[in-house]
Amino acid sequence: MKNFFLGVFVTILVLGIGIGGFLLGQNKSIDKTDFSLVTPTPTIGTISTPTPQDITPTIDEGELIKTALFKKNNWKESDGITVHISTNDGKYASGTSTAQGGGGYFYAVKDSGIWVIVADGNGIIDCSSLIKYPDYPKILIPECYNTSTNKTVKR
Repeated sequence: MKNFFLGVFVTILVLGIGIGGFLLGQNKSIDKTDFSLVTPTPTIGTISTPTPQDITPTIDEGELIKTALFKKNNWKESDGITVHISTNDGKYASGTSTAQGGGGYFYAVKDSGIWVIVADGNGIIDCSSLIKYPDYPKILIPECYNTSTNKTVKR
């Protein structure tokens, strides 16, 4: 009787393994790159007409800042001046300009959509250059020099 139950158990075990393997072999795996098995879900929406912003090429803000700096100082491309913008948040920018023999800083603001150079050079910033732009970030220009009082002013 013991052998009978052992025989039944082994038979069930072998059949279970065989049937399980057969069923696993029948399970087709889906290749993730085979999109023929995927049915697209239709979406309902509206078709929009592109706006001028969608079709206008992106303007290089760095080039606009460089152009403003060159214009202010009457520089030419042939002068070999390199402009490096270190900060630009879309409204305020700062950086350096270098040429053979030296360089300096510049600070710019986007005023009515046009980049304007607030101050540039390699010395102290005159406070009068900030009169029109009192909101210029203090983190960029923390102090300036007041020529009327001959004192440095913490902003």
